[in-house]
Amino acid sequence: STGPLRIRTRTIMRMAMTDPQPTLQEKMQHLYRTYPYHLLKNRPEQIRVTNFYFQRPLSSGQMLNIYKMSGLQPEQDNDTLLKQLAYDPKKSIRIEYTAAGEERYYAYASSRSEFSNTLRVLWNDVIC
Repeated sequence: STGPLRIRTRTIMRMAMTDPQPTLQEKMQHLYRTYPYHLLKNRPEQIRVTNFYFQRPLSSGQMLNIYKMSGLQPEQDNDTLLKQLAYDPKKSIRIEYTAAGEERYYAYASSRSEFSNTLRVLWNDVIC
């Protein structure tokens, strides 16, 4: 069976190709940064840290804090710190269902005082 992350990639590719234009690469980048993850409640997923996008690419070794948001905006004082790690494009974080139908995650690069994009996760019983 095809996993949820592969289904997400295929959906993004299909959406980007519906209106191919010279800015196809920009359109795909936007979709990868904003399209929510549809994951299965009963199956935790490993999400690569490269899915947290910053204004400028991170260098290996830069410290990242990964947070689960409690509200709609990043607030480090109120959000749950999931993991602290040195950036490596091969590293992943484990995301698993807790109780909410939708959850949001972000990374914070402390060396640059910069927040990443927000990853939206929609938890489902079944993915079609």
